[in-house]
This record gives sequence, structure tokens and C-alpha cells, in this order.
Amino acid sequence: MLTNTIITIVTLALLMGIIYVFAYVAFNAIIKSEKTLVMQGLKDGEIIDAHQQVQKTRKQKRKNRLSLIFSIAFISLMAFFVASCMFYRAKGNIFWTGDTSTMVIASDSMSTIGDKESDIYHQKVSNGGYLTDDMIKEEFSRGDILQISHVPNQDALVTRQSDGSYAYVTNGRFGKSIDSPYLNKIFAFTYQSETIVHRLVLIQAAGDGTLLFEFQGDAYPGNTQTVTYNRLIGQVRPEKTIRKVGYVVLFFQSAYGAFVILGAVGMLVLSSLMATKVEKIYESRYPFIPEDLKQEKEREFQDRRLRESQGF
Repeated sequence: MLTNTIITIVTLALLMGIIYVFAYVAFNAIIKSEKTLVMQGLKDGEIIDAHQQVQKTRKQKRKNRLSLIFSIAFISLMAFFVASCMFYRAKGNIFWTGDTSTMVIASDSMSTIGDKESDIYHQKVSNGGYLTDDMIKEEFSRGDILQISHVPNQDALVTRQSDGSYAYVTNGRFGKSIDSPYLNKIFAFTYQSETIVHRLVLIQAAGDGTLLFEFQGDAYPGNTQTVTYNRLIGQVRPEKTIRKVGYVVLFFQSAYGAFVILGAVGMLVLSSLMATKVEKIYESRYPFIPEDLKQEKEREFQDRRLRESQGF
């Protein structure tokens, strides 16, 4: 999987490089053509009009300033958004705000086929019968955003005898599992440096008394992960799930999202540079334009402003 990711990144980087080179060559060709037309005097009328607009109307100046502000704001916003997505990913796609956290789901390990006639459904109900219709309603899939609350105290996760022995109560339905009000609940936890969200299916005590919590995804019966209490992150609140909105975050965390953002920012920067160069070419030509043409254009400009002020 890592190899495929590297190949994807290298391919996209090469593609982006080719696009940038092509855009740079194309922009330079446009600038060269524009410069030739300007030096031949074929753009004099357009240059005078542009000069008059910039010099004599505040509206055009505001428009130029707004365009610059928009460009800077767009680049800053995109950079902030991508950086936030990457930071969010580095934190395991979990961001705590007070007593709750949100998490974007990046896999379908907790999403089964809801059809009761399907093989996967029968496989689950035959696997100890642990997966019920209500539990299927709690499922989520890639792109969903979950709300997570803090993990209960470890003592609250298990049931003990009330006869003073303080021994664990065994849950008969789950075989050798220690009984718990949280069995079949969904938790987020870290496993082998990854953040996983699966269902709690078994609790056992190791020889030294350490509690071991076993999880598995609804879509992968038998594929379990066993962790200690300190690996638990939080309990999922299925009723607060937001469907599919997280695809936006996942996209911008991917190499494809970075490609789109960098491509858009790069094109914006190149187009801005081209516009600046063309403007400088126009400015360098303006002093050499014949005065009679300037005066003629000035009269046309004043007549146009007069008609506009009169509502024509």
C-alpha cells in the first residue's frame, strides 16, 4: 500500500510539473505576442483606454485592489484548509472540543450490507448472533463524521460481584467475556499507531489483572484487535453521525486533493504574473503613443462618461 501511495504521489508530481511547464510556456508565448502587437502600435487604443480607466475612475482602482485581495485571501484560505486537514490527519482525524470530539471515517470496516437476505448478514447473525438490527442502524461508512465522547472510567466498563468478593461477572452470551454495559458499543482506539473505530465484543483479564478489550469491525467478523484501557480514545455516539460530509476532508488529505489545490494556486499565481507583465508592457508603450491619438481617445472617454452620467 505504501508503494502504491508513493507511485501515486510521484505520478501526480510529474503531471503537475508538466502542467506548470506547459502553462509557463503558453503564458510566455501570449506575453511575447502581446509585446509584438504593442510595439507595432496595434494596441495603442486599448492602452489609452486602460490608462484612462486606471487614472480617472476609482471604481477600476477598487476593482484592482479587490482582485488582489481576493487572490491573496484565496491562496491563504486554501493553504490554511490544507494545513488543517493534514494536522487533523496527523491527530488521527480526531479533534477534541471540550468533552466531545469529531472524527472523519476513512474506511468501511463498520459498514455491512443491510439486506437481511444477503450472505454477509447471515454470516453475522450466525457468528454468535451478536449483530442485531439495532446495531446495524448504528453503523457508519467512509466519509461519515462521528461524534465521540470521553472514555468512561475503567471500573465503569466492567461489572463486578456485589457480594463483597469484587470478582468480575461473566457474560454467558459472550462466553468468557467479563460482563459490561458497554459490550457491543462502538469505541475509537489506537492500534499499531492507527486510530480505529470498531465495536467492543469481548473483555478479559490478563494474568496480571490487566483488562484487555477486544474489538472487531462489523464488516470483518473474526478480524479482531485487542488493546488495553490506555489505548481507548472515546465512545462513539451513533445518533450524532453526519453522513458523507467528511469526504471533503478526506479528499484534501489525499494526494489528489493536494494536486488540485497546488494546481489551482499555481495557475492563479502564473495568471497574476502574466497580467502584471502585460500591464508593464502597456505602461512602457504609453509615453510613445502619438499625442493626437491620446487627445482623440480623451474626447471619446469624456463623451462616454457624460452619456453615462445622463443615463444613456
